[in-house]
Amino acid sequence: MRFRLTAVIGRALELARVVLRDLDADQVPSSLRRVVAHAGDLTPPLAERLAREIDRFDWLREKTAASWPGADPTTDGPDRGSALFLLRPDGWATDLMKLSVESADDGQGRKARAADARDRELEVTRDKLKAAAKEAAELRRRVTELERAERAPERRRAAAEARDTDSLREASERHRRELGEIRGRLTDTEASLRAVREELREAKRDRADAVGRLDAIRHSGSWADRDPVDLAVHLDAVAAQARLRPEGAAVTGDLPPLALPKGVRPDSAAALDRVLRMPGPVGLLVDGYNVGLALGAAPPGEVRARLEDVLRRVRRLGGPGITVTVVWDSAAEPDGPRVPEGLDVRFAPPGVPADDVLVELAAAVPRAVVITNDREVRERAEAVGALTLWSTALVQWARKR
Repeated sequence: MRFRLTAVIGRALELARVVLRDLDADQVPSSLRRVVAHAGDLTPPLAERLAREIDRFDWLREKTAASWPGADPTTDGPDRGSALFLLRPDGWATDLMKLSVESADDGQGRKARAADARDRELEVTRDKLKAAAKEAAELRRRVTELERAERAPERRRAAAEARDTDSLREASERHRRELGEIRGRLTDTEASLRAVREELREAKRDRADAVGRLDAIRHSGSWADRDPVDLAVHLDAVAAQARLRPEGAAVTGDLPPLALPKGVRPDSAAALDRVLRMPGPVGLLVDGYNVGLALGAAPPGEVRARLEDVLRRVRRLGGPGITVTVVWDSAAEPDGPRVPEGLDVRFAPPGVPADDVLVELAAAVPRAVVITNDREVRERAEAVGALTLWSTALVQWARKR
């Protein structure tokens, strides 16, 4: 189970959002523009990104702390984690990790209480069912007696008892209906109880796993001293690298690094033409939704099909050393699985943004060319040695072909 740091630093995240909204547009870091533009509660990926950037930028952390004069990391309460994260007294990382584990324990406790409440409700329902069944049996017995009495020679008495029989039959039918409803509720309650018990068992397993991880961190000298945010980011990056590094990458030998000739803009069709004519291995890495939407807005399935058709043309017109890889944000395909000919299609693992996958591939693929309009992704890709083109270059190239 991953520790959800954002669960215990909610106030720090909200205060940081206010600070960012007060900045001029050119003062907002490119990595946080999606956070500033987002309305309503942050999604988990955006909340985790904001937490990483607060940890990364001292000025943002200081501005956020300054907007909260009453922050006190020594006082227990729901905002203690936010105060620890912003003010960072001695031992703050260990205390913050403890709060994360305690937050997970609170959720498991609520599930346990819900299971107890369902148990009590089940017992009450069973008691009602027994009482209703007993009452229905008594009513059936009385109906039988009255039906026998109808055959008695005394008509007056038979008529009176017949009236009673009708009333009792109506009461019996009413109770049968109520009994059926109670049985239906009992079935639903038992099903819900089974689901809650399964959730409780899963929560207990998660808690045991969390405690084991925390103990391992506490008893590992080099890991226990590390910042929990840095630790989570490092582990995610290692996992993504292990999954995404291509096998058998071509050797570049003495080929020069990739670069555009002077006067060729990276947002022009001429830039892509130059790349396709470059000698030696060249790996094109395409930001799927970023480039696909630049071709024109459409439903996700249509965006994918249209972009992959353009990329197949790129692959056919490129040299023998050209490879084309497109990276999408999600592995869910609404129109069923497709294997486009000549393309390497990658999907970001759950919880990993496609931006991170592109940068990981740019660092691993020899002579990589990253195509995206996302400035942050271009800057990160260039930092690991990749050549970057704008999505506009591919759009203009496609319109000429």
